[in-house]
Amino acid sequence: SNGGKLAQCRGTGGLVFGDGVVPIFAEGAYFEVQVEDVHVNSFDGLAIGVAEHRPASRDDMPASADGLPDSWSVGFDGSAYVNGEWITIDWLPRNLGVHDKVSFLVDLQGKAEVWVNG
Repeated sequence: SNGGKLAQCRGTGGLVFGDGVVPIFAEGAYFEVQVEDVHVNSFDGLAIGVAEHRPASRDDMPASADGLPDSWSVGFDGSAYVNGEWITIDWLPRNLGVHDKVSFLVDLQGKAEVWVNG
């Protein structure tokens, strides 16, 4: 949207944090992003998720999402990271295209779900 913000990956890896709290709806915590550019022939893809707490400072920032305690993230190379545990999933974000919309929900029981264009 016109009020949206843009995060761009230069190279590999990286973390982006929003500037507010993820909105809570009746179903749980929900947000979405739109893909504006893709890296062709990449093994990994977008990882999207939430953490209960943002690192206190840049010095506390982990190198990747799996370094965040109390967090849920999905994507990578077909994996999900949920509170310290890696799980294989069916979604391969490397297949995302420009203008795809990726939606992420953590329901009130702690189950994470992701949708593409849906």
